[in-house]
Amino acid sequence: MKEHIRESAKVISEEEIWHLDVLLEHLQNISKNRNLTQPKILAACLSSIIAFTNLRLSELYEASFLMISSAEAKLTTMIWKGAQGRVQISLRKLHNNRCCPIYWINRWKLESKDNQDFNENPWETFTKSQCSVHIRQLLKDAGIKGQIRVTQIRAAALTKLLQSGATKEETDRWSRHSNSSDTVRKYYDKTNNDNARILLSSFK
Repeated sequence: MKEHIRESAKVISEEEIWHLDVLLEHLQNISKNRNLTQPKILAACLSSIIAFTNLRLSELYEASFLMISSAEAKLTTMIWKGAQGRVQISLRKLHNNRCCPIYWINRWKLESKDNQDFNENPWETFTKSQCSVHIRQLLKDAGIKGQIRVTQIRAAALTKLLQSGATKEETDRWSRHSNSSDTVRKYYDKTNNDNARILLSSFK
């Protein structure tokens, strides 16, 4: 019986993790293009938010914005995996402006000027599956090889955060992986994750 279980067990393969800077540099480069298509702007917006918040695409797709300005944005959504609950996330403009979520959120809002219900339904006519396709194409355009998954953005961000010298507390709070961060993440994360996001946005 044990031998049979071993033989039929699902094979778990290691997934290659690319460096987050590959994506950030690509976002910075394409930001100079004033003629980007709507799907590319959408993908840039979604991928930048995922990279700096650790939200899953399914969680981000259901998110709504509480406020958006040129310097800050606040969004809220439900976390369905792990310790479940509603999270309110505050994002602020970063030094590397063209790769940070604030720039891309505002650019996507401008692109979606006909969407009268933008804050409640920012992704409007795009399905979650379409969002995934456009994000994966963006990653391919950035030069990422092999099998591409949206989840790789979160893995790359966490890896960079650890390599950048973030403390365990900062990493756990940002990733919402520890019990100590549960109370914070269920209500708001305000300034608590600012340092983690600064580390993520820093590249040569």
